[in-house]
Amino acid sequence: MVIGGTILNLVAENLLEPSLTGRALQLSTWYVFVMFFATIWLLGPIGALLAMPVGVLIVLVLRDSERTSWAAAMLARDPADHPPVRSLSGPWSETD
Repeated sequence: MVIGGTILNLVAENLLEPSLTGRALQLSTWYVFVMFFATIWLLGPIGALLAMPVGVLIVLVLRDSERTSWAAAMLARDPADHPPVRSLSGPWSETD
C-alpha cells in the first residue's frame, strides 16, 4: 500500500503536474519542467514557489519585442494561438 501510494505520488508530481501546469499557463511542458527544477536548484524551496511566476514573466518579456518573439513562440504551448504582442510605440515611431 505504501509503495503504491509512493509510485502514484511520483507519477503525479513528475509527469502530470508539469503537463497540467503548462496547459493552464499556455506554456510548453518541457519549459515548465526545466524552470521548476532550475529554480529549485538555484533558490531551494523558494524556487518552487517562484518558478511559474518567473517563467511566465520571461515569456511575456520575450513576447513583447519583435526580436525575441521567436523565443517566446518556442516556450508557448501553441504559438499559433498567441501571436507576438506588438511593441508599445507611439505615433512618433518611424517604424510604421
